[in-house]
Amino acid sequence: MRRRCGSTASTASCASSVASDWRAARASSTWPSASIARSRTASTSRTGRKPSSTASWSSSSSCARWRSTPAWPRTCSTPLVFEAAGAAILADVGGGVVHRLRRLDVDPLALTHVLVTHLHVDHSYGLPSLVRQSMILERRAPLTVVCRPEHVEPLRTLLTVFRLWDRAGAFPIVLAPIELALGAVAFTGGGLTVSTAPNAHGAMPNFAVRVEAAGAGAVVYSSDTLPCAAVAALARGADTLVHEATYLERDRAPGRFVAHSTAAEAGQVAATAGVRRLILTHVGAEYHADVEALAAEARGRFGGVVEVAEELASYYF
Repeated sequence: MRRRCGSTASTASCASSVASDWRAARASSTWPSASIARSRTASTSRTGRKPSSTASWSSSSSCARWRSTPAWPRTCSTPLVFEAAGAAILADVGGGVVHRLRRLDVDPLALTHVLVTHLHVDHSYGLPSLVRQSMILERRAPLTVVCRPEHVEPLRTLLTVFRLWDRAGAFPIVLAPIELALGAVAFTGGGLTVSTAPNAHGAMPNFAVRVEAAGAGAVVYSSDTLPCAAVAALARGADTLVHEATYLERDRAPGRFVAHSTAAEAGQVAATAGVRRLILTHVGAEYHADVEALAAEARGRFGGVVEVAEELASYYF
């Protein structure tokens, strides 16, 4: 049953109802438990999905996965969720993230860390909503928000504006600044090791992310950036590079697409890094009807597998 918070009901009672419904769903046979999600059938395809018989989130397995969480049919935002050993890590926070996690059969309460790579709105504005909905779902475990050092106070202020910082009775929120060095380890947990590197996003301080699964492989997420040697270095030895491709070379113009990469530039970074697979993301809206043009341009620079990210899709590494 859908419940609506209206002016005739108190916030407390409405929150309690939503939380009760959520707990009931998790306890029911229809809720996708960790074991059900792990055994979910997925045929081998060009997206790299593997049959469930070979896939596992276990840190000792040969396979882990990450998922793309933007809205359908396609957006320019690039939130990703990484999963292994039953834990989940979110990289960047767009709008409606809890809804999209549930569509992916990911329990929002399984999130241990949220990485906010930079403060542009499409990468950060969903954080207050995620925190508030986690409170409604009666989260008790701490949530660590990983960011650049200069973004600790702005994020604290953002949460304070919505009365979510240091809220009485709420779960602890930890703001954890990264080290500004290539390959610095941000944290480990749940069979995953996360390291970072500063990238080149113009005047906006930003960083790229490498997620490595024990006994499996690694994937690197460039976040928004110009072609950057540090991103290529972070991606060396990784299976997959998820790199932004906001536009095509033919559309270069002064003052347009400032501090972003073309598909060709993404292909060149992938070739320099020596990865097996390049997945293009952060695609400009004007290209959504012809994403194959971006893939073709990237293939002109990179001889490996090239794909354009599909929303709400799972990828294994």
